[in-house]
Amino acid sequence: IVEVLWQARMGPTASLVLPPPPEHGGPAGGRLSYDQMCRGATYLAASSRDALQDMVRSALPLYMQQSGWGIVLLLLSLTLSRGVPAVRADMDEPSNALMGMHGYCTQELVNLILTGQAVSNVFDGTRDLDGSQLRGITRRCRLGLLTLFEWYKYVEVGSCLKNPELPVWVVCSESHFTVLFSQDSRPLRNSLPFDLLYYDELANQEELLRLSISSDPRGGWTARVGDTIGDRGKCEGQNIPPLECVIETRWPGVKVNWNGAEPIL
Repeated sequence: IVEVLWQARMGPTASLVLPPPPEHGGPAGGRLSYDQMCRGATYLAASSRDALQDMVRSALPLYMQQSGWGIVLLLLSLTLSRGVPAVRADMDEPSNALMGMHGYCTQELVNLILTGQAVSNVFDGTRDLDGSQLRGITRRCRLGLLTLFEWYKYVEVGSCLKNPELPVWVVCSESHFTVLFSQDSRPLRNSLPFDLLYYDELANQEELLRLSISSDPRGGWTARVGDTIGDRGKCEGQNIPPLECVIETRWPGVKVNWNGAEPIL
């Protein structure tokens, strides 16, 4: 949380939004409504990383309450740290939003969390489209991002997100986000073979899945399916684990060993 808020700030301070104190609680001490939370929320400003870390440590129990508003508080803290005008200026269209239909987060929100900027794209740098500047990722990120949408050729993820500082990748697949990470740097160096650990909170995983990644003499799904948008579209609905396709957007032509676990289809 400290890293996310500190990198998002535009000025010398980062903001941390706190829920209302107990005396402003909901009816009969019940859960605060969204309106109650927003009306009674307060925020603190930290002028140093150390001060922000102390504030986050103190507020962490409030953010982690099962029936609380932790995610909303983080979103508000991010927006205030960056500043609403700056968040809008980051986006390709100022009318874009951080939340989409059905409560899904938009790419702008994902990028705000990962990079500190609410840009609308995942490619590197900026691109011109008929005179309009499309904004992407401008520097190497601490954490990375991989997406099934790239396998289907809908988007292009640039090296800033594919090659993060740490071997940790947020995975966008099957309408929600999961995480892949490694306990060493071999994946960042493309040093096959290596292991990736996978966790999906929405699936109520009790243990991490260990995936062993090695070179595939047959060229992986990339070679078997093809590399065009038409080829990739034909593999939808087939018994191909989507996670393996996501992995091949970063390491093409590899083989994924699930080490006895049932592949996720």
